[in-house]
Amino acid sequence: MIRKNILRYASTSANLYNFLGDRNFANHINIYKACINNALQAHADIKSFAVDKAVIVDPANVLPDLLKRPTMLVTFHTGSYNLPASSLLKAGYKVNVLSDTESVQNHDYNQVSHLYQNKYKNDCSMEMVNVEADGAIFNILRQFKSGVQTIAYLDGNKGIGGQTKYNENMLDVSFLNGIIRVRKGLAFIAYLVKAPVVVVLSHRENGTNYVTYHPPIVIEERDRDVFCSTALREIFKIFEAHVKNHFDQWSNWLYVHNWTDLDHFKTKIVERRHATLAEVNEFNHDRFCPLRLDGKFYLFDRILYSASEVEEAIVPAFSFKSTREERVRFIEELKINRPDLTENLAKRNVLVPA
Repeated sequence: MIRKNILRYASTSANLYNFLGDRNFANHINIYKACINNALQAHADIKSFAVDKAVIVDPANVLPDLLKRPTMLVTFHTGSYNLPASSLLKAGYKVNVLSDTESVQNHDYNQVSHLYQNKYKNDCSMEMVNVEADGAIFNILRQFKSGVQTIAYLDGNKGIGGQTKYNENMLDVSFLNGIIRVRKGLAFIAYLVKAPVVVVLSHRENGTNYVTYHPPIVIEERDRDVFCSTALREIFKIFEAHVKNHFDQWSNWLYVHNWTDLDHFKTKIVERRHATLAEVNEFNHDRFCPLRLDGKFYLFDRILYSASEVEEAIVPAFSFKSTREERVRFIEELKINRPDLTENLAKRNVLVPA
């Protein structure tokens, strides 16, 4: 893996550990690869009409009723995550997909409207709408009221677009074992047009794609801020349950730390007496992820999301190529031969008692 991918893998491992409590670190590389493959498959599926073989789950009959009232459709980069848009195009709807500058400039989906019009002989269309452009909100509201169906990805595939997670327009939302920072704009639009919010999610099961339209979230609340916070928290309750069942299909494990309150995870660092030199005998696999970058060795701190270089001579203390017995034996030798270094590693919680 190139440097960028190695660091993304380390962040993915940290995210799985912090949000899910997943300590099966040996499998994190497989989940990381699955997330990348999932994204590649999602891109392919929209152009190969995978929606034709997908199972649409719509107990509240959301899909056929969309023309009756404006509805805010919310989705995430999970499963074959372009299928919600595909299902609308197949049904003949005009669709706006809310996105950011980078995604719009990629031009990945410029030909989708033409492909679906020819395939299904309807007047469907899809436009990627840059929510960061000046006046975007007015354009979105105008088209929303005209009956164009609006889909918003609430996770942000690589972060949170043009905003930082410290922006005042972000809301703190509890999600799994963490706290994420979520854009309020989507809920604000739903509030302005008095629209119900529908979460639509995709997942794969036994080789079959499923697209699930959840029942509308209808909030009878006149106060704008209360409406927005309630809607966003309800959305993430639904998505949290989905992630627990299909965690290896969420492509955003690579990036979710970009819009997370990382200070929240520091509560895992328990203030306690540092272990003595005699007590430490094991590498702290829970907290530190060993990496090799450009021929050098690093330990990535899963709680602090930072990497520090270590000398090659101590690699056997944490190498996955060593057995546990070999690592313990090496640490015992390290105590004798390099007590100052061993004590420093103990103070940093790199070496801990078993």
